[in-house]
Amino acid sequence: MNKEIYEIENVAENEGCFVSLLKYLTLGVVGFFVLWIMVLQNTNDMFLEYGAEVSAAVAVVIFGFLAYRAMKKSGRLYKITFNDEEQLLQLTIGNTFTGNNTEKSIAYRSLRVVENIKPIFKDVSTVMGRDILNSDKLSQNRKIQLYDKRVLVTTIDVDITAWCRHQQIDELIKKLRQVVASKSSA
Repeated sequence: MNKEIYEIENVAENEGCFVSLLKYLTLGVVGFFVLWIMVLQNTNDMFLEYGAEVSAAVAVVIFGFLAYRAMKKSGRLYKITFNDEEQLLQLTIGNTFTGNNTEKSIAYRSLRVVENIKPIFKDVSTVMGRDILNSDKLSQNRKIQLYDKRVLVTTIDVDITAWCRHQQIDELIKKLRQVVASKSSA
């Protein structure tokens, strides 16, 4: 059986519900104050007369949105297995909120890979003419999006996750390109 496995540390194991709760609580409080400041800058007497009701509405909207995001987020990809015998790309994704793992498989024939290199400081000249393997890693954000036909399955954010320290990241990218190229030539 011919399998190639690329794996990083599963950060979802270490985070769990409490860390996610603190993270989203902090974002909610900051969002609440920012939104309130925006409301007060464009204020009229109605907002000041009904301050408690407006505060409650703003808080419900912000915390509702953050709770929805926390529950629906798919997590972080930490294991990629190329199963050449079955022609499957197997992805193991850890959900940072619940701590559970999700296994997803994509057939080689329906795999689509999109590589994005975006400049961090909005200087487009640093990106032109480079690919994801030979990019200037300090001034760019490299992302690899994995699709099952037209549905986005997950994104590998190379530079802000542990994938940037993976010793075989270049081989992983080349293998993804090879799988996509062999699909298009067949």
